[in-house]
Amino acid sequence: MHILPMTITYTARGEGRLPPFKPPLLRGALGRALVRIGCRRRQPPCDDCPYRQGCLYFGLYVAFQDETPRFGNMRMPPHPYVIRCDNDQTAFQPGERLDFEMVLIGRASGWAPAIAVALAEAGERGFGAGRHPFRLDEITLQTAAGPVALYADGALRRATIDDLTLPDLTPLPLLKEERASHGAVGAEANGGRQSVRVVLHTPTRWANRVDARTPLEARAFLKSVLRRVSSLSAFWADDEWREVPFGEVLGTLEATTVAAPDLRWESLSRYSLSQGTKIPLEGWVGTFLLRQIPARFSAFVGLAQPLHLGKGSVFGLGRYSWHPLEETPA
Repeated sequence: MHILPMTITYTARGEGRLPPFKPPLLRGALGRALVRIGCRRRQPPCDDCPYRQGCLYFGLYVAFQDETPRFGNMRMPPHPYVIRCDNDQTAFQPGERLDFEMVLIGRASGWAPAIAVALAEAGERGFGAGRHPFRLDEITLQTAAGPVALYADGALRRATIDDLTLPDLTPLPLLKEERASHGAVGAEANGGRQSVRVVLHTPTRWANRVDARTPLEARAFLKSVLRRVSSLSAFWADDEWREVPFGEVLGTLEATTVAAPDLRWESLSRYSLSQGTKIPLEGWVGTFLLRQIPARFSAFVGLAQPLHLGKGSVFGLGRYSWHPLEETPA
């Protein structure tokens, strides 16, 4: 499954105020821009639209159900992108920068040029309640061969990404045959495990029922990473993850435990124009250790970091970083 991280840079064209947590704001501005420049009917709803199959707004924003399940009993595709922003600045002066990242997943990667045009439109129309204008300066694609300019100096630099080699999130480390061919099964049996420090940067809920009273369990947390990647592959890529023996892989996590948790429950919110109200964005943030995690599963979870995990990933929630420590001696 290919992914395409994009680094996006704006410059403020005037004074303005934005919220400290910006992914929901940026997502909303991009969606409105996609409707303005690409919607033949000029506005949603999209349920009965005859043009929806080729529509970027429909693909990126609308919750729709496939006729048949593609992943377990799952019919509702996860959104094929993540928006992440470290800038918590609230007051902007003319000339100040606003940087953020957008990760496109699977087939959505091919939409990058059209998304760039919409991002330029979104900045011109303005962000936040005051519609503060920002100029799009550049968009850089992080490809497997290095950074590539998609947008610069007020113009789109390429109309397609078909000639680029994109980063690939492969299930090979978790496939039984691949592990056997590299001697991994024996290595795991003989102590091929390690400890990992995990940092939850934004509110994280690894399952629907997780709340402020839910204890952190290693298997549940790691299972959510596997489910996140597998469901994205099933709906937005070639579904190569269907070959992963989930039961066997999860069975290797029985000895994995949580240690030294330093977590707090954090509550943010976003304003929904469609619902006309604030929507809570809640979850755990902080750090903890995972002990005795199989090394090859650890490598997989590290690769999956750009996808986030759990509920609200598209809004920047579930962002984690993965820091392997010294391996546990056999």
